[in-house]
Amino acid sequence: MSEVYDIIVVGGGPAGLSAGIYGARSRLKTVILQKGTLGGQAATTAELENYPGFPRGTTGPGLTEAMAEHAMSFGTEIINEEVVKLELDGNIKTARTKGGGEYSSKIIILAPGAAPRTLNVKGEQELRGKGVSYCATCDADFFEELDVVVVGNGDAAIEEAIYLTKFAETVTIIVIHDEGVLDCNKVSAEKA
Repeated sequence: MSEVYDIIVVGGGPAGLSAGIYGARSRLKTVILQKGTLGGQAATTAELENYPGFPRGTTGPGLTEAMAEHAMSFGTEIINEEVVKLELDGNIKTARTKGGGEYSSKIIILAPGAAPRTLNVKGEQELRGKGVSYCATCDADFFEELDVVVVGNGDAAIEEAIYLTKFAETVTIIVIHDEGVLDCNKVSAEKA
């Protein structure tokens, strides 16, 4: 038997949590179906300096915790289940989860978020968690007084590199951009 909601949100990052807040605050029975870490990629970001309402910045985990608490204060349910199938035909939509859950609603909001981009180079997967990391916040302590290389060119890569300077002996940024330029906001580029 399917659990029936007014709104189903697929994804528990900042966009999904925002949808949960607005849905539940409107007194609509709202559920967020989240695979993995609540807060998504934002939850693994050490310092967020560009999020509205935080002029002095905040942390990813702090933002995630506050947003989840806010959503739940209005009655949003947050369930840690991976959606594997959506049935979108007809007036009633259904989300089926890997664990066998079935959730139905007239409205499904997709907020799947982001995932780290891999380089697909030899040894990358074998060394994941053994020197190859996609989360400076999670793993910075492991790089204490070591020489670190960050590969990327956007805001996330530059902000992670800046954060790592608090731990690593040196941080080198390898820019992967067709024109060899940093493709990030000017504030981060100046700090880098």
